Amino acid sequence: MNNDKPREAFQAAYDRAASELRMIHDEFERLAIRHDQVARVVEVLKPAIQLAEQQEAAKMSLTTRMAGLAVRTRLTVVGTLPEA
Repeated sequence: MNNDKPREAFQAAYDRAASELRMIHDEFERLAIRHDQVARVVEVLKPAIQLAEQQEAAKMSLTTRMAGLAVRTRLTVVGTLPEA
């Protein structure tokens, strides 16, 4: 009878770990499905996002006109340098 206690404790711990593993697996599957859904949305919206970026870039430009000459200056931020 004394030998059953450690076995029962082990079985209870094993059952709990298996249950938690199933929960983790289920959550992983749910997140994988969600990831695929978001990836599809990004692909669908990519043309609109690129258009919005182009329009934003157009807002960041300046056209200077002189006699017979037009100069367009566009500012594009590509990154920042770390502060010294």
